[in-house]
Amino acid sequence: MAQQGRKRTSPAKARSRQSSESEGPYIWPHMCAMSVENFKAIRSREHLEIRPLTLVTGENSSGKSSLLQALILLKQSLEDPARGSELAFDGLVDLGSFARVLSDGANGDEGFTIALEFGVGVHRDELRESYGVHARRAEISLTFCLEDTGQPTAGPPHLRGFEMVLIDDKGTRHDWLTFESSDGRDFSITSFSRRAAARIRQAAKGSPFRLPKISELSVRFERLCPGYVNVDAVGSSTTGGRAKYTLPIAMFLPTVGALARLFVGECTDSLHYLGPLRVEPKRIYQRSARSMGIHGENSMPYLYANARQHVEDGAPPGRRTQTLLGCVEAWLDHLGLTRSLTFASRGDLYVEVMADGRHLPELGCGVGQVLPVLVRCLAAGRYSTVLLEQPELHLHQSLQALLCDFLIAQSRRGLRIIVETHSEIMIQRLRTRIAEESDGFVRAHSAVYFMSKSGDGLQEIEIDNYGNVKSWPESFFDQGLKEVRALSVAQAKRDQK
Repeated sequence: MAQQGRKRTSPAKARSRQSSESEGPYIWPHMCAMSVENFKAIRSREHLEIRPLTLVTGENSSGKSSLLQALILLKQSLEDPARGSELAFDGLVDLGSFARVLSDGANGDEGFTIALEFGVGVHRDELRESYGVHARRAEISLTFCLEDTGQPTAGPPHLRGFEMVLIDDKGTRHDWLTFESSDGRDFSITSFSRRAAARIRQAAKGSPFRLPKISELSVRFERLCPGYVNVDAVGSSTTGGRAKYTLPIAMFLPTVGALARLFVGECTDSLHYLGPLRVEPKRIYQRSARSMGIHGENSMPYLYANARQHVEDGAPPGRRTQTLLGCVEAWLDHLGLTRSLTFASRGDLYVEVMADGRHLPELGCGVGQVLPVLVRCLAAGRYSTVLLEQPELHLHQSLQALLCDFLIAQSRRGLRIIVETHSEIMIQRLRTRIAEESDGFVRAHSAVYFMSKSGDGLQEIEIDNYGNVKSWPESFFDQGLKEVRALSVAQAKRDQK
């Protein structure tokens, strides 16, 4: 028998309440949190609040990259609609196979879970009226496992569970709908709130469709989301028979369909990724490039093709340019790297790129590392999510600090940037900007997380109005202090000889 929806208190209730204060009176319909369990280095469930600027640091092999790769796995799977409820383990990032991403100690039947939370936006009133919940967020949780074939060898990996939860203004979680499948093809509704059941029955009332019990409904998934419901239709008086129809789930649960589309959009068109190993710049590039590439290899052709793209509030303070090329040049000048970029066609297929009269490779490694970061962030639409891995690589400390200023500026214009970093300087600059500010924006709209291998998992580093770290975890950028102490001891011993 299907379980009725119940109300639960979130373990991250206090965190949700704090984060809601920075979301403003209008709950924007974008990704605002994620949770991961049994995925690569992350065994126990970890929760990450996604602020406009979110820095994730920690020890090597602790699970920092796993957080970003969970999102990338969804993106490359959803961008291949032919896969249905299957996963794409290759594409932007080669993740190998289901066995490679499943955490050590977890079994195939247990699987792994990726959950995303979204602001409900314009659906807030509808959710209150139809389901009785003053929802601020909706969580969509997907669990993937191996198919149980009844044989010694398990079947291919598939989507087993799709759970939707509403989260109210106080951080309380309200179970809404749960879809489950044993093979990733046919799904049934195994748990539902009374309001959801009533909404389905009301939509079917007076229609020519005959619904079975809600727990017996057959639901077809499309792009990892509930798409269609199989129903019986009463035939004409001539035949007196019945026919099977497949109807969009939005006919019965319009908000479910709308949030499913939001989920797909936030994980595809609105999600961008730039990897840690950017390629070296070239003198001449091929002209056609639809994407920038995960290593920034097509950043210059993309910039050339989209030089006039409008970018509102993208320039450094005091600069008024609003084109993509103008903003990139303004930031390069602000960072002290170069003042202008020029492009010259070399036939129909190639374009030559110059910076202040010199080819990019002549300017050193820094320009080649920074340019893809600038183009990737500035080209992203407002309210998009950008994933950056170690943008500080090969950069001097002073440039790392200025790069942090760039990321803060982009978060002010509406981007959500998740940065995996080992840069102590970037975090120190963030703390300095928090202490300097008068409007409280940076502190309210940024977060620093530390991932530990010691068993503490993902910890949010609390920073006060003065830029002070309230609780300093073990291994959180303490190696420099340890080296200073070791140096002092060694010097004292030498003096004693």
